[in-house]
Amino acid sequence: MSKDKQKIDSTLTRGMVNLQANQQGKISTQQKDRIRRDMREARQRYNQQIILSGVVFLVVAVVLALMPFVVIPVVFIPFIWAVGVALWYAYAWYEQQAIRTDLSAGIVTTATGYIDKSTRDGYHITIDGVDYATAPDIHEAFNDTARYTVYVTPNSKIVLSAEVIDEPADDYESDETDPQASPYTDGRF
Repeated sequence: MSKDKQKIDSTLTRGMVNLQANQQGKISTQQKDRIRRDMREARQRYNQQIILSGVVFLVVAVVLALMPFVVIPVVFIPFIWAVGVALWYAYAWYEQQAIRTDLSAGIVTTATGYIDKSTRDGYHITIDGVDYATAPDIHEAFNDTARYTVYVTPNSKIVLSAEVIDEPADDYESDETDPQASPYTDGRF
């Protein structure tokens, strides 16, 4: 096995202990710790966004209160600010609720198929029309022409590990003259 392939396999599995736990339908302790760390970092980002949006809501409320044609009493300025901040807190709580549910259940589900990668709104893969969030290193390790079993959290759809099921031949070359040529065995293009 080449060093590149070993590195890719190591990245996708996130270690044999994690892969074995996932194959048994469980989230490993190391994966739970990593997800909790990611949640803390996300909360820090949310707090920064909440402070920024609080300032924006406060400025908007003051500007609206000072405009002669808008009738908003000055007493409503703190209320408008509080509503804006509360909306951000509700959004942050809602975003992490699915992750908390997955961590408490500790179960893993699988998705099997070909991977479509995208980087809109973070790193994502799609299998059979379902989006899953990935870490950047896992995202880069996926090969678009291989078929995978991906181990994911059921509610938050986070990729925990993956393994290659069908790997394309190294000597495969696309026939540019044949519009029906496809590396996929199921007829996808």
